[in-house]
Amino acid sequence: RGRRNAGVGGGWQVDGLCLPQGNQVLLGPVRINFLGRIVYPEQDGTTTVESSRGLGSGPGQMSLPLSMAGGADGRVYVLDAGNSRIEVFDVAGNYITQWGVPGTGAGEFDFGSGWLEVEDFIGSVAVDGEGNIYVADRAGLGRIQVFSP
Repeated sequence: RGRRNAGVGGGWQVDGLCLPQGNQVLLGPVRINFLGRIVYPEQDGTTTVESSRGLGSGPGQMSLPLSMAGGADGRVYVLDAGNSRIEVFDVAGNYITQWGVPGTGAGEFDFGSGWLEVEDFIGSVAVDGEGNIYVADRAGLGRIQVFSP
């Protein structure tokens, strides 16, 4: 979710950002200026946290994060497409847990192969007010799996 930032430098402000090609997730206020450049931390002293520990498949590492969503409990859920999983962080960017493996069954994810281009990966994660986590992937021509908190 973004909003217009009328402050210094203008542009758009978002509450977090996935950077797939950098295998990075920014948590907190991020401004995208009118030139399309990412600006963080903001000049007003707010803090933006980098949650990823770089490219890889270990805890806290990522391969093409595509989507993220924050829960009311303060957890941040990140769709890690290249590793076919969801990673969970706290608002300070500390790794908590993860789940998922490649496949088309329950609890498995198919976000695409990415063999041709990064854009071959698709998927999204969302959290509702009750803490249920929704994960959309391409398995079976598109589906949404729901996970309880």
